[in-house]
Amino acid sequence: MATTQATQQQTLRELMIEEIRDLYDAERQLVKALPKMAKGASSDKLRSLIETHLGETQEQVKRLERAFEVLDEKPRGKHCAGIAGIIKEGSDMLEEDFEGAVLDAAIIAGAQRAEHYEMGAYGSVIAWAKQIGEGEVASLLQLPSFSSECTTLACGSVRPVFSPRATGTSMTPLL
Repeated sequence: MATTQATQQQTLRELMIEEIRDLYDAERQLVKALPKMAKGASSDKLRSLIETHLGETQEQVKRLERAFEVLDEKPRGKHCAGIAGIIKEGSDMLEEDFEGAVLDAAIIAGAQRAEHYEMGAYGSVIAWAKQIGEGEVASLLQLPSFSSECTTLACGSVRPVFSPRATGTSMTPLL
């Protein structure tokens, strides 16, 4: 049975809305989790980066709410199990016996996992929005560049922890 282009666009619209609901919940979960990550950071630079990202995440929640308005949908989330798992892993890591720069490395790794999850989800939603003619929604959902800052921080501030003296080896592992 062949489907019409209008039916396919409606189905893609429904899928996009479901994914936006998932993202809305993910961002709201992150708003709650980021202060705990910031508190656990030993590096002032990392703490500041996380606090800045918290503000960006709060703004992203507002942009998602505006996207719902544009789509004439009620802003409501659908539990995002993916980000919940990433946050749980991060919370578990904060409970470990790691300290200082090693704990910062773990926090950065968790933040990168969350960012990569978001990039995949937002990339799909933005592509779908453009495909069905919802350019305003696509524009609203563009992400700030936290992940590149996180990568820079991981390679700069944390790397000295993994010097030969710290690891007892002659090799310096790269993050």
